[in-house]
Amino acid sequence: MRHFLFAFIMLAAPAAWAASAREGMGAAMGAAELRDASFRLVEIEAFADEAGDIPCGKRSFANTWKYKFYSRGAGWATVNACARTVLNYAAHRPYDTTKETVIELPGSFADSPAAAEKVYGAAAPSKKRDSLMRFAYYKGEGDRPDGFYWKVSKGRKSVFVSADGEKKWGEAPAASAPGGAKAGEKFVKGRDAAAKYYKVAVDAVGEKYPGAQLRMVEAITDRTGSAKCLDEMDGWWFIFYSPQMKTYASLSGCNNKTMHRGVDYEGRNALAGMLDLPADFKDSDIAAAALPREACKGLSGSTMRLKNYRHGECPVAGSGFVWAVTCGSTEYFVDARTGGYLGSVAK
Repeated sequence: MRHFLFAFIMLAAPAAWAASAREGMGAAMGAAELRDASFRLVEIEAFADEAGDIPCGKRSFANTWKYKFYSRGAGWATVNACARTVLNYAAHRPYDTTKETVIELPGSFADSPAAAEKVYGAAAPSKKRDSLMRFAYYKGEGDRPDGFYWKVSKGRKSVFVSADGEKKWGEAPAASAPGGAKAGEKFVKGRDAAAKYYKVAVDAVGEKYPGAQLRMVEAITDRTGSAKCLDEMDGWWFIFYSPQMKTYASLSGCNNKTMHRGVDYEGRNALAGMLDLPADFKDSDIAAAALPREACKGLSGSTMRLKNYRHGECPVAGSGFVWAVTCGSTEYFVDARTGGYLGSVAK
């Protein structure tokens, strides 16, 4: 009876405006133990702001920390919670169990704000939620030993912070430079640009399909190069091809929520002629800023695709690694490495 009363209190309690990872642990652990008392917490993850917090104002999966549990008898489970509010409990059935962590988190560790401060500093951190924070046990690499760490990723860069919050490995992710901004205009950072989901897409799909190659990134976007997220299945799509399994797979990202799925991609014939996408690309908001002022004028949105053409096959001269932006009957091209505008063609 005590457990059920505890769960009711956790579910009914009003959510705080923002919460750190540790603030939701009690509610999440209570929800997991209601299902199986042997569950142990092994991982915490969420897209957080640079202060290490997430807002809890809306009952949305995007506004929760994901707590992963493991039991030798019951397997894995996840609980989505923010502060004292539990949104969901679900069984987790991984495709490859060897990739999953089973080591219980320590009872004492630096909270997400402390880890974020170690990465970004304490001076007015951004409230934009584009930092993927994950606390778990990691194998060592270089001078970093095996142990529990916060892994803080933004775009294509990651930093490991020790469990006590005192030491870090790796350089802090740098904000994208507005290289494509037009002269005399202020660069507008995209709210939901593509690179935000790059790391989680490559890691998640790579675990399920070893050797998978990222062939294209696409979304319906606004004028700042952010995904419009028209519905829960929309957002940035990262399309992969697995030569080993001869199949396509994808991960979509939108409003800090990601979804992994297999895909029978209708443009597979076109993708067959594309090369793997390099990791060093200018973000979609930089590409959008590089477009001519009249491009997409009068249209509510455009389609942006990150492509890497084979030599000589790109429709415009210059780099074959491009952002292709379709507005009506015209396709504009931006160099994905430099952020420079290359030209346009009629479709």
